[in-house]
Amino acid sequence: MTRPHGYHNRLPAWQKRLLDMTLLVLLLSGIAWLVIHYLWGAGSAGMLPHPAELWLIRAHGLAGFLALFVLGSISTLHIPRGWRHGVRLPSAITVLGAWMVTLLTAYLLYYFSGESSRAVIGWLHAGIASLLWVAILVHRRQTPPSNTGT
Repeated sequence: MTRPHGYHNRLPAWQKRLLDMTLLVLLLSGIAWLVIHYLWGAGSAGMLPHPAELWLIRAHGLAGFLALFVLGSISTLHIPRGWRHGVRLPSAITVLGAWMVTLLTAYLLYYFSGESSRAVIGWLHAGIASLLWVAILVHRRQTPPSNTGT
């Protein structure tokens, strides 16, 4: 599908900055938690949790709630407009799918995982969140279809 003349679907600057900031906090806090947990904390030979784990997971959770706000704000114009015009649909579907599975695994970690399933769900969460990062980068870098016939 070709895009209409003059069509663009860029995020407003405030949404892009908020999205980037939120995703960066999620990435850094998630990686830092994994490293500390599995190298020095409760994940290594049954030691007590490292004191930083609690604060990192709190920052990660807060950024997760902010990410829900950002997703909601993007859902009002950017997503419907892009869907309607069929622009970058494969990468958009990948981004939204990865985002939904990341949210689902976060929910499972917080409310439903027991000791036996926590590590598996946690690594699934980290893996899908990594895919989300890659999908967003691919989505942003794709060249939109050109105008034809105008």
